Amino acid sequence: MPEGRLYKPAETAERLGITTMLLNKWVQHFGVKTEWSNPSNPENKGHRRYTEENLKLLLTIKEKVQDQNWSWDKTKAFLAGDETVDVQLRTGLESEIAELRKELFLDREKNQHFQESLISSLAALTNQIEEMRKENAGLKLMINQQETSDLQLNDKSTLNHEDFEHERKRIAEEVVSEVFQKIDEKRSEQEKQNEKTSIIKDNVKDETEETKRKGSFLNFLKIFKK
Repeated sequence: MPEGRLYKPAETAERLGITTMLLNKWVQHFGVKTEWSNPSNPENKGHRRYTEENLKLLLTIKEKVQDQNWSWDKTKAFLAGDETVDVQLRTGLESEIAELRKELFLDREKNQHFQESLISSLAALTNQIEEMRKENAGLKLMINQQETSDLQLNDKSTLNHEDFEHERKRIAEEVVSEVFQKIDEKRSEQEKQNEKTSIIKDNVKDETEETKRKGSFLNFLKIFKK
């Protein structure tokens, strides 16, 4: 029996972060030699048990297959110590290093260009802010002047309103006075007309009475002659 703890398949899969089905496939494909729960019975060894060494090997398989995207055959060859895989690995690493150096150089150039562009943008922004401050000062001056002009205009408007009210009252008084004057004139004319009418009535009455008297006298004379 190996020293150290033995892990069940479910525990091993949980520690690797994979399913038990994938664990069984890796064990079969990569030829991982595990322990058994009943090693004394050759016909029925029971269930697999995984040692710490098994876990390290399986972690290496996971790194190559899942993290570095190696094929299963390439990973198997690497575990078997195939020199071709080592050469390919070194070549790939050298290419990756060269590519990283190139990217680093390009990043430095981009950073330098970005810094220069940023400085230029900040300078332009500073100029814009200064121009906006000047415009703001000019606008404040215009607003103050407009407010002063509005106050003066309001004062004049108040005075004009008072003058208008005074003139309106004066005209109204004149109109009322003229109306009453015309009423008095009409009343005086009506009184005079009534007086004339009364005189005419009196004259007509007198003439009527005189006519009656004359008629009576004539009748008397007629009777007397007879």
